[in-house]
Amino acid sequence: DIEHIKAKAYAGWCKPYVERNFARLQNHLMEWIKGYIGHSVSQRQAIEFFFSRAQRRLKRGQKSNQTNLHTLKELGQMIDAYTHSLMNNAYLQRLDSTPAEAYNARVNEAVRIHEYELCSKLSPLERRAVNKKGIAYGGLWYQSAAMFAHTSVFVAANINNTKELFMYDEQHRFIGVASNLDSEEMSAEMARNAQKIFYKELKTRKIKMQEARAEVEAQFPQMLLQAYKKMPKTHMPTLKAINDSNLYQAKLLDEARKNAVSAEILDTTKEVKNETQTKNIKDVSWEAAVLKKAK
Repeated sequence: DIEHIKAKAYAGWCKPYVERNFARLQNHLMEWIKGYIGHSVSQRQAIEFFFSRAQRRLKRGQKSNQTNLHTLKELGQMIDAYTHSLMNNAYLQRLDSTPAEAYNARVNEAVRIHEYELCSKLSPLERRAVNKKGIAYGGLWYQSAAMFAHTSVFVAANINNTKELFMYDEQHRFIGVASNLDSEEMSAEMARNAQKIFYKELKTRKIKMQEARAEVEAQFPQMLLQAYKKMPKTHMPTLKAINDSNLYQAKLLDEARKNAVSAEILDTTKEVKNETQTKNIKDVSWEAAVLKKAK
């Protein structure tokens, strides 16, 4: 029963306390960590002035010229430490105490749930197809070994970590967490295991598809025959010669055809001599049958 109320975009005055804490993180904590490039263009130029032009130039395949940066996990730990130690212990006049003191005074009124459960409740579920490379979401690719047992899954973004997706099956049961392919947490071993699971599932589905195809192919002639028996047929028109002179010829042709099909006693073998060998060729055409009957 969590109600998620979204504030108006680009309206910081609607959430002043949140924006104030963001400003403290940006203007205090971020200035002392690796990769700080300034709050403006002029500050960035002043910082980069101490680097050579070769150091500022990006190499092929690099996303930035910053090196030896913190990982996402390290940055999260630093933000948590700064928040709990400094921001929560700063005196606020409107509370007449620190945020930590005000919270501890009423902590028994709160009910705690897991961080992942809260994030999954706040994020809407979206259906995504599972491809060979993984799941495409927000222009990025995510991968997990557990996803390759499904053709499609429901995902919800982790609002506290953009490199993670929560995955659910068709019955909305939790499967696992998918990580971004560019993340440090996606190891080569995990990628190999995911590939094995994918090909194993693909092989299983191919076998099932071939079995289903063979079953349909085996049953199709019988199904077609049953449909032929049940469906109405077109009637053959009465056989009639074009004129009286051709009536006798039509009867001969009809009798010859019946005799050739039913009895197969016509012997129209003739010898054809070649320069190298002699071949026996049996002529079963209707012209030969007519000649045989006439003789």
